[in-house]
Amino acid sequence: MKNQILSIIKNHTFQDRIKGKVIVKELKNRYDIIAEESQIRTGVNELRIEKYPIGSDGAGYFYALDDRELEHTIAQMTSRVDKMMQAVRGLNKCFEKKGQLKMELK
Repeated sequence: MKNQILSIIKNHTFQDRIKGKVIVKELKNRYDIIAEESQIRTGVNELRIEKYPIGSDGAGYFYALDDRELEHTIAQMTSRVDKMMQAVRGLNKCFEKKGQLKMELK
C-alpha cells in the first residue's frame, strides 16, 4: 500500500496547479486504495520517516521538490507536537498531589 500511495503522491507536486494536491478520500476512492483513512495517514507518516518529502496543507498531500516546500508542513507538525506535550504535562499533573501518576517524558 505504501508504494501505491507514494506513486500517486509523487504525481502531485506543490507547484502542479493542474493536478492539485491529493487528499486522503481521493486516495481511497479515486485510486482504489483499499484501506481505512487512518491507515493511509499511517502509510504517509511511515514514508516521511523513510525520508520521502511528502508535504501537506489544507488542500492535501503533495510531493515536495525542495526544502522550502516542506516549511509549512514541518511548522504544522512541530506545533502539533508542542500541543501534545502540553497535554501530556497537564495529564501528568492530574494526580501529582496523590503521587498516583507520573509518566516520564522522553
